[in-house]
Amino acid sequence: SAGTHAGANKDAAAAFARGDHAEAFRVWHAQAERGDYDAQAMVAFLYHDGQGVAKDLVRAHMWFEISRSLSPANEQSWHDASDALEITAKEMTPAQIAEARDMAQTCQLQNYKNCD
Repeated sequence: SAGTHAGANKDAAAAFARGDHAEAFRVWHAQAERGDYDAQAMVAFLYHDGQGVAKDLVRAHMWFEISRSLSPANEQSWHDASDALEITAKEMTPAQIAEARDMAQTCQLQNYKNCD
C-alpha cells in the first residue's frame, strides 16, 4: 500500500540521515523491488555515490532508468531521475550504458526482483 511505501521510505531516509547508509540501502532496495519509483531512484543514488553499497555506475544507471520509466512524466520524480540518468551516463562508456539498459529491461521483465 502507499502508506507502507511512505513508512518504509521514511525509515530509510532516517537511517540515511543518521549515517547508516547500508540500512537505508537495504530498506530502499526492498521497496525498489516492489516497484516504488522513489525508492528505485534512491537505490540508484546510493549506487552512484557508493553509499551503503559499492559504487556501481551501471547499476545506478539501471535503477535511474527504471525509476524514470515508472514515474509519472509530469512529476518532479521523473525530472529528477532523467537528470540523474543524464549525469550518470556522462561518467560511463557506451558499453556500460548498453549493459545498464539491457539490465533495466531484464529487471522490468523480472518484476524488479533479483536485478542486482
